[in-house]
Amino acid sequence: MAYTSMEQLPKIHDELNQTFLSGITLPIEWRQNQLRQLAKMFLENHKAFADSILKDLGRPYMETYSVEISGCVNRATAAADMLPTWAAATDLSDAVAPIYKAWTPKTVKHPKGVGLVITPWNYPIFLSAVPLIGAIAAGCCCVVKLSEISPHFSDVMAGLLQQYLDPRAFRVVLGAIPETTRLLELKWDHRNTSVGRIVARAAAEHLTPITLELGGKCPVIVDPSYDLDVAARRILMGKCSNAGQICVTPDYLVIPRSSREAVVAALQRASAQFFPDGALKSDSYSRIVSTAHYQRSKRTVVMGGKTDESTRGMEPTVLVDIEEDDVLLQEEIFGPILPILEVDNFEDAVSYIRKRPYPLAVYAFTENQSLKDMISSRTMSGSVCFNGVFLQLGIQELPYGGVGESGSGRCNIPAVMDEFAYVRSSIDIPAAIDAHLGPFYPPYTEEDLKMVNANGFEKVWRSFSLNALAIDQF
Repeated sequence: MAYTSMEQLPKIHDELNQTFLSGITLPIEWRQNQLRQLAKMFLENHKAFADSILKDLGRPYMETYSVEISGCVNRATAAADMLPTWAAATDLSDAVAPIYKAWTPKTVKHPKGVGLVITPWNYPIFLSAVPLIGAIAAGCCCVVKLSEISPHFSDVMAGLLQQYLDPRAFRVVLGAIPETTRLLELKWDHRNTSVGRIVARAAAEHLTPITLELGGKCPVIVDPSYDLDVAARRILMGKCSNAGQICVTPDYLVIPRSSREAVVAALQRASAQFFPDGALKSDSYSRIVSTAHYQRSKRTVVMGGKTDESTRGMEPTVLVDIEEDDVLLQEEIFGPILPILEVDNFEDAVSYIRKRPYPLAVYAFTENQSLKDMISSRTMSGSVCFNGVFLQLGIQELPYGGVGESGSGRCNIPAVMDEFAYVRSSIDIPAAIDAHLGPFYPPYTEEDLKMVNANGFEKVWRSFSLNALAIDQF
């Protein structure tokens, strides 16, 4: 993978700023064409993309097509179709006081300018394309910095994007930490990234708004009265997808102490069903992305779980006898390891989650409505999903994102378009109302003040039953 030269980075930045100032990205028809071109790129080159992900991540075609390629095609085409509606001005005439109706009050979504998207390696198709869809839909120009950790995908994407999208408005940058650092030194109008504090500090230098798609530890509360075989299959599906290398993967289970044996047995049955010959021999199971990531994950295994260093393979591993301060519960695991934390009751489960940084998602398997209500009202997370994991991302109309350390801003459509746009207020004041503005033109008189107070303060005071206050005191 040939990196973009450091000298080119400010030139690319300047060129895209000139393109935005020219106004070519503003027409709805132009944006729709670019969105359809993006979908066309994935449709015409789906095999090249799927092969690149197989080389980088060892990920099965089924996961790449269902989660990434199909998802991106669907979102790009839906955005193109819905764009006239999403971009339309919002008439506020019915929401304002009658005196202002003739002023044509409205809000308009206006593009922020030139955006920077820094893409992670774990779902590189989806996490580069969806922010790009938002930038295109909003009318922005955009630089997409692809990850050096998934080099085969980055090569394919860099070669194809310039063939399908207008290179005056959209560019790819290849590189590692030095190239990313240089990009962060430049002034952008919006940044979308998965690298939190570093980007936030750099963005603060230019007061640049940012969307942070981070992660955190997504807990799963399991009610033993729920069908544990169903729960186990769904939990393991989420944990095994991309070998657990996804920000919304189930990070740990929280269960009542009395249910440990039943929960573990259900997980074992699900694993045997998914991988009859073992996960390391299965072509339906991903590998750890790189040797460095493999070694990081391997060190967290305290018991159980087979590994294969030659293929960076690691079996799904369930760990028990976990204490609340265990290292596995401190940071995002980002691998196929699933600790189980045992508590006395669901109150303790919710209390444990509340004391920790807000996760990207909270999961729970239960049909108990009271428990659902308690989890919904007493936990904080980017999303809450009952009786499933990971699947909330499949509903493209549902915004997803984090809270606090798990991220900021929202993705998916149309929310991601709103990240690259700002809501601009607009009024158009008729000349005929000039006579009503007379009291506001200097020189002011006592009569002007009384008239303004009578039509403003007096009504407010009366609404608060303060009639005893004489209006002429003000």
